[in-house]
Amino acid sequence: MCPAPVRPNETLMALLMKMKTRDMPSKQKKETSSAIRRLCRRKKKQEAASKDEQEASGRAELMYMNQLSRIFMNAAHTTSSSVNHKVHKTTPSEQLV
Repeated sequence: MCPAPVRPNETLMALLMKMKTRDMPSKQKKETSSAIRRLCRRKKKQEAASKDEQEASGRAELMYMNQLSRIFMNAAHTTSSSVNHKVHKTTPSEQLV
């Protein structure tokens, strides 16, 4: 299909196109081949965009997970420090009584 790197299926497709366009006038052959090239370029752009989109969504998910872990770590640290603080506050008062 695409004129880029040649693969067995693309070579077969090129041969089929030659057979189909053999009886076409040269102007129509050019239009057909340029339409195929446009289609291939569009497909490559879509594949690249979807790949970039997948990478971006993966990065966004990773950032989300990092933020969640920070929130939980901060909550755990705050909880443990407040528990320690309460223990320190109550211990001297118990010693006075």
